Amino acid sequence: MSDGRFRVRIKALDPKTGKLKEVKKVLAAATAAEAASAKEELRLEFEAGRTQAHRLRLTAYASSWLTGKLRVLKPSTANRYAQALDLHILPVLGDHYLDAIEPIDIVRWRDGQEGKSASVNGRLRILKTLLRDAVAELGLPRDASARVHALREAHSECGPNRLTAEQLAKVLHAFRDHETHWYPLFLFLALTAARVSEGTALRWEDVDFEEAVVHICRAHWKGIVGTTKTGSSRTVPLPTILADTLKDHRRRLIEAQAPGLASGYVFLSKKGTIIRGSSLQKPLERALGKAGIADRFTIHGFRRTFNNLLRQATTGEVVRSMTGHVTERMTEHYSHVEVDEKHKAVNAVLHLVSTAKSGTLGGRSAEATVSGHPEAAV
Repeated sequence: MSDGRFRVRIKALDPKTGKLKEVKKVLAAATAAEAASAKEELRLEFEAGRTQAHRLRLTAYASSWLTGKLRVLKPSTANRYAQALDLHILPVLGDHYLDAIEPIDIVRWRDGQEGKSASVNGRLRILKTLLRDAVAELGLPRDASARVHALREAHSECGPNRLTAEQLAKVLHAFRDHETHWYPLFLFLALTAARVSEGTALRWEDVDFEEAVVHICRAHWKGIVGTTKTGSSRTVPLPTILADTLKDHRRRLIEAQAPGLASGYVFLSKKGTIIRGSSLQKPLERALGKAGIADRFTIHGFRRTFNNLLRQATTGEVVRSMTGHVTERMTEHYSHVEVDEKHKAVNAVLHLVSTAKSGTLGGRSAEATVSGHPEAAV
């Protein structure tokens, strides 16, 4: 160069990807021979520890990894994994050899991701799971993601997404009076703590009117019916008001010979198919408007509300046995919560709702009991 320095160019295999890469650098050297020597040192330094062709890149491993997971993952989880890999992880890190990935590579990937912190952290958890499995299966010397931390997630300022007993009574009244088609399903969600995917996959064979219980043992994702989110089943009480509502609901379906009646599902769309969660948002918004509730509240909020009211009315063991949370399943296993305890808990919640300022629910007094269990009355 005019100032006496030398511009050198080398082509070498990138140790992270195994691909041929061109590197340019300006060197200070006294002679061309000295610059050539420095160039060779640069090439050797760049290729130090370079990879061999038989070593796996992240893309190749991710493909076999996900294929092996498909038989054990729920369809919704498998879909989430595939989207995270295809859209966010592999486009950036896919060409890297597994044992050449450094923590800084993952940090740069994490910090370059778009979206909310919670979304980025979800993708990071998938990448961490994949790399942990790679370490175990391939005998890699270390997990590069082990000490890569998740992003700080801002706390929502939209409220707790749950209702008070008085607000719940108002919303259920609004469904009963103005959204009669949707009332049975929303009453079921409100009084059982069932997930939406569980409630919309309920079959009549799961409803035991004689024993006054409901067996929650399945869920669906985009119409694909499988196990519940945790893979376990649970039994919840069937309070009288819900039992009577479901009986009336079934009678109307039979009288109208509703589409899909023969399928055995309790709650069906107007076309006779399994109800998708997205179709419940508009009726919920209308009911919230009729009830005069402007705070943010989603369909999942019924589960949060029921959990909170149960917490006020009974012990943690009973609450956990009815909500079926993954990390609390063993609590129910060891505590042997009896059905009668669950009946008492539900009646306590009904007492809270029925004695709220909006009046009794469904025209029933606070002494409404679970079918066949008058001893559980509040």
